[in-house]
Amino acid sequence: MALKPSYSIPFGCVSLIVLFCVWPRNTGIGQRLSPWDAIRKVDLLGNALILCATTLMVFALQEAGTFAYAWNSPVVVLTLSIAGLSSVMFIAWEVFLGVKRNTKVEPILPLRLLTHRVYMATLICTLFTGFTYLSLLIIIPERFQIVNGEDALWSGIHLLPMLGATAFGSFLAGAVSSKRNNTSITLIASLCLQLIGTGLLSTLSDVTTEIKAQYGYQVILGLGIGLSLGAATILASVQARHVDLAVAQGAIAQARVFGGAVGIAICSIILNTRIEDQLAGAIDPDVLEALHRSPTTTSYLPQEQQRLVRRVYASAFTSDMTLMIGVCAAGVICSLLTFERRPPPMPSAPGQTSKDEMGSRGQSSETELDDLVHVRVH
Repeated sequence: MALKPSYSIPFGCVSLIVLFCVWPRNTGIGQRLSPWDAIRKVDLLGNALILCATTLMVFALQEAGTFAYAWNSPVVVLTLSIAGLSSVMFIAWEVFLGVKRNTKVEPILPLRLLTHRVYMATLICTLFTGFTYLSLLIIIPERFQIVNGEDALWSGIHLLPMLGATAFGSFLAGAVSSKRNNTSITLIASLCLQLIGTGLLSTLSDVTTEIKAQYGYQVILGLGIGLSLGAATILASVQARHVDLAVAQGAIAQARVFGGAVGIAICSIILNTRIEDQLAGAIDPDVLEALHRSPTTTSYLPQEQQRLVRRVYASAFTSDMTLMIGVCAAGVICSLLTFERRPPPMPSAPGQTSKDEMGSRGQSSETELDDLVHVRVH
């Protein structure tokens, strides 16, 4: 573990050098701002509020889920309260910046994006996809280690069908919309594939033998995840105005990671609750505490206790997949909100739009902003 930073430093230095060499000297944006003017444009309060809302929520879920703190402990109650308050204040602050047009601060999430039906539906779908994707990256290898008795290396190799399908799905999402905007249909299909994949994975029986069919289930699920990630990225580029491209893409990326963090925390809660309920009297308290911190400590237990933990984890895995079925079903419903009979055409190059499209989209965005200024969308 101590050698990992030394390996990352050369790659990081090479990346910085390449980025410095290819960075355009003339961006064509216009007049360059002074450092002070650039700092004044940063939404410092919005960044602080969204940071508090996300990190404190994940912290509370993770700590309570691993039984480090009780759910009614002051630490958990306080962090959840601050996270909820920060979320409300963040929305209120962004709405304020959107209404007050003469402010110099550029909002981290402009009101015209908050009130944009297609974009917000895409953002929520990305949140659900991140919930499923990053959670499965953890619980599938853990299942192979705990239930099937595989080592860490082979448990990771068993993920290759899903990861390969995810990469192919991301490529396919761009290919199907290379000439015509099919991103909405692609997103709807991707959530349907995720729903099918999670449903199939939930059928894995509570046995220690490896089931070959699960690799096919992973391919279906990975294809849906890849299509969703690719379609969401393209949708954000097409639907957002040119000045909002960076913000729109950043929010999509953050939603994916935040959804995954919440998903991992909730899966930990489900597992540790099962361990506490079903193994509290069967194994020593010290071993129980170690399992709360890391279920992979199962390999150090006696055979009889290993069988108990395997049954508990297999049951928790099924519950995790049942939860993800609900998440994917909600994602399918949300993806339907991205459908448009006449979607905007694909730009000729990334970040570029035609004059007619830019003008019509600007007018529609202003109308949408005026009509929906008081509407709050998740």
